[in-house]
Amino acid sequence: MFNSAIANLTMKPEHFRLGGWTVRPDERALSKKGCVRRIDPKVMDLLVLPAQRPGDVVSRNDIFDALWPNVVVGDDALAKTVSRLRKALGDDVAAPRFIETVPKRGYRLMAPVVPVSTARPRRPEARGLRTLLFSPIARAVIAASMVGAIALTT
Repeated sequence: MFNSAIANLTMKPEHFRLGGWTVRPDERALSKKGCVRRIDPKVMDLLVLPAQRPGDVVSRNDIFDALWPNVVVGDDALAKTVSRLRKALGDDVAAPRFIETVPKRGYRLMAPVVPVSTARPRRPEARGLRTLLFSPIARAVIAASMVGAIALTT
C-alpha cells in the first residue's frame, strides 16, 4: 500500500532545527552546541516523518508503513525506535519537550520545526605556488628581497 507517509520519506529531507538541535537527515546527525550525535537510519526516518508535517499527529499505521514497508513488525519495534529517538534528543516521556505520544493515535513533534539552508559555506580555494608568486604583494616582497640582497653584496 503506497501512501503519503512513504512518499514523504522518499523525498530528500532538508536540514532543520528542532528545539536547540540542528537535524541533518542526509548525514543521520543531530548537533547542538558542538555536540554531534549520529543516529540509526530508522530513528532518523522516525524524526523526519513528523517534521515534514509539523503540528500533525502521525498515526502509528503511517509510521509502520513508512519505516517498515512490506514488513510485519510488532509494536515493540516502534516503541524501541521512539525510545531511541527520545534518548538521542534528551527527551523524557514523563515531561516531553520534543515528542508527544498521542494515545491510541500516534506521535507529534512538540518543538517547532524550522528549515535551515543546506548550502554549505564555500571554503577559500587553495592557493598554489604559482598564484602566490604572481600576486602583487608577493612580487613586491620578492623585489625588496632582491634589492636587499644586492645591497648586501656590494
